[in-house]
Amino acid sequence: LQRIDWAIPKCEIGYWVNTKFCRNGYMTEAVKKLTNFGLNGIKFRRIEIRCESTNLKSRAIPEKLGFVFEGTLRNDDLSADGCKLTDTCFYSKIK
Repeated sequence: LQRIDWAIPKCEIGYWVNTKFCRNGYMTEAVKKLTNFGLNGIKFRRIEIRCESTNLKSRAIPEKLGFVFEGTLRNDDLSADGCKLTDTCFYSKIK
């Protein structure tokens, strides 16, 4: 959990997984548990997930877990290798 704002209260879930562990559902399960803990345990009112628009595997996680796609932030970040500007997809789940 990152970018915590206690005034709202809200946070962002950030994740990165080694490709050799992809497609096993580990990250989906972890994000599901963190979302439940954040909304019901900590009592956040909003949880956000941001990911690169071209990273379809990363985008599939919030989509599978019922997060709402709120939009695309254009030229928002640098690619993982730092060579080009990328767009960021923005998802949220609220309580």
